[in-house]
Amino acid sequence: MIKVTDLVLKSIELIERYGELISVENLPGQAQSLERDDFLIVYTTPFSGAEVLPGELSYIVDVWFKNKKVFSEYFKSHEELHGGERKKRAEWCKLLMLLD
Repeated sequence: MIKVTDLVLKSIELIERYGELISVENLPGQAQSLERDDFLIVYTTPFSGAEVLPGELSYIVDVWFKNKKVFSEYFKSHEELHGGERKKRAEWCKLLMLLD
């Protein structure tokens, strides 16, 4: 099993290296996205203006695998993220960790 923290950090690492700015329908502000192999990763930060709920600014990582949303994580700060010990077990988790 792979920790949720590791999935989020890998997604952010890939976005920082290869991501592009996008505007998402029905979502104020901007996000960054990356399409690679069977993955689509979308990352927003509190500074982008994107709100999960009205007035709720958060970091958001969404991952689609083979056109299906498989992962979504919201967190207020990176410190909050590192506190979790939740884990995911799925084939896409291993494949995401192997992306470079």
